[in-house]
Amino acid sequence: MLDSIPWRKLEQGINLIFDNLQTLIDSADILQNRKYPISISLSILAFEETSKAGLLLEHYENKTDLPRDLWNALTKTRKNTPHYNKLLKFLKQEKIVLLDFSKLKKPIIDCTEEELNELAARFYNNVKKNVFYVDWDSELCKWVWFRNDHPEDRQKSLAIRFLRSIKKRFIDLEKHKRQLL
Repeated sequence: MLDSIPWRKLEQGINLIFDNLQTLIDSADILQNRKYPISISLSILAFEETSKAGLLLEHYENKTDLPRDLWNALTKTRKNTPHYNKLLKFLKQEKIVLLDFSKLKKPIIDCTEEELNELAARFYNNVKKNVFYVDWDSELCKWVWFRNDHPEDRQKSLAIRFLRSIKKRFIDLEKHKRQLL
């Protein structure tokens, strides 16, 4: 077993991730006006993929192998979900993030940027999860499902916001990819 992903294999991974990103974005776009929650969730999955693409592009540009522990820290860690880690990486580059203030344990003015990014990553991950699953929240003592917890106008605005955000990030990454490959 290799301790790193060889530099010569990164181009293939980059191309596969970009194909997947295009599929996720196209699907989110198609569903944007009909199935807001699914569109939102697909956009969030694409956010996660951009984190992987950025890491591969960085190592490809520097002509260095990608250490397996660095890849695993982003995609396979047990401390937090790997989805959470990829969302954190994505959010660090965003100018505007959406937060769920109900989970905030102190005044927003006292929060560090890292704490706010972590709060946003948890929110994005929960939105994505709650689109596809109905779950019991024992803390709130109620069933949680995205469609019940967010009015349709909020669903629509989130779908538009997330899709715009991922399209912009994709365009930026695509420019970087074209310069390298």
